[in-house]
Amino acid sequence: YAKDMMKKEETLKNVIDKVAEEKVFTVVKNAVKLENQQLGLPLVFSRKGEIFYEMPDGTITKENPFRKN
Repeated sequence: YAKDMMKKEETLKNVIDKVAEEKVFTVVKNAVKLENQQLGLPLVFSRKGEIFYEMPDGTITKENPFRKN
């Protein structure tokens, strides 16, 4: 019985730690997004191996805004 309780407690601790990590990640991601918007910089991210740019006005494009034409 004690082993089961310890396992459940450890599992619960792992879940709480994971939720806390995700919350910290979300807060940092939102802070970076806001800072980039204020500086007029795009947010760069990838989905399924493709690179996207979220412009300060919220539009999303695959065109690299840093590349000179």
